[in-house]
Amino acid sequence: MLLQWANDVSVMGFRAAKAPNNASLVVTTLLMDVNKNMSEIQDLLRLPVPFQYFHLLAVMVSVNMLIWAYGMGLTTSVLIPIVFVFLVLIFVGMMVLASQLADPFGEDEVDFPIRRWVDEFIANQLTLVEDEMPEYKTQQDKDSGYSPWWKEIIKSEGQLNWKLTDVLG
Repeated sequence: MLLQWANDVSVMGFRAAKAPNNASLVVTTLLMDVNKNMSEIQDLLRLPVPFQYFHLLAVMVSVNMLIWAYGMGLTTSVLIPIVFVFLVLIFVGMMVLASQLADPFGEDEVDFPIRRWVDEFIANQLTLVEDEMPEYKTQQDKDSGYSPWWKEIIKSEGQLNWKLTDVLG
């Protein structure tokens, strides 16, 4: 709300000073950047993983890598530095992946495409709702509102045997 007020005041000031419109646009863009940064901070503070657990895990991984570095540094093998680099990449990658998967419903690349799923669901429902019945075979069927060939389709498909235990396991 305060950023909106600040933007309104700056726009009124630029109009009163008869400044060019692009000057107002620069201030508005800066205020939008501030709003974006504030939103990112709020998202970080609302992490579903408790803050302490995240840092405890980070310390555990760091100590583990430090012990590996010391232990592997004492060996005389030539392949140990390569093994250590791969281990560090794997563990740091798992930390990054865990932080990305902590909020699966955001807007990141690894998050569930909820918006696309909802769009597809609505498109499918609209198709079902707006789909028209196929033509009747005869005028008599059309007048009566009855289509005898539906009976044949239902017989060919068979009866639906559905139980709640089939879904729940």
